[in-house]
Amino acid sequence: MVAGAARGGPAANGMGAGSGGGYGADASSGSGAGAGAGLGDGSRGGSGSGDPRAALVAHLRGHTPRCYPRAARQRRTQGVADVAFCIDAAGAPTRVDLRRSSGSALLDDAAIDCVVRGSAPLPARDLCVSVPIDFRLR
Repeated sequence: MVAGAARGGPAANGMGAGSGGGYGADASSGSGAGAGAGLGDGSRGGSGSGDPRAALVAHLRGHTPRCYPRAARQRRTQGVADVAFCIDAAGAPTRVDLRRSSGSALLDDAAIDCVVRGSAPLPARDLCVSVPIDFRLR
């Protein structure tokens, strides 16, 4: 029985859960994961994201079209650059490294300088990831 129901008030309950994880970009970095849950009175709305990596990938995808280099578009150059980086507590990318080239220096530079560094602050914090940056003409 909920405390409010015992006094004749409305019965309500609320629940929340979350999880997160991180992966090191090189041998000197670590990895970790965490999870949490809570109960409440159910009177407030809530929001959250269970996967910080998914939110990050969506954020970067939203910035990719504006970062597509004009010269690469004109040449109809396409490719996927795999970029590894960590995100500090302020949402700034650190230790940015190109792990796999797209095959085009223009696209590789745009992936690092515009998509990753240029879209800060990033939506995840204290996380190291490797993310494919996909430049495709539509």
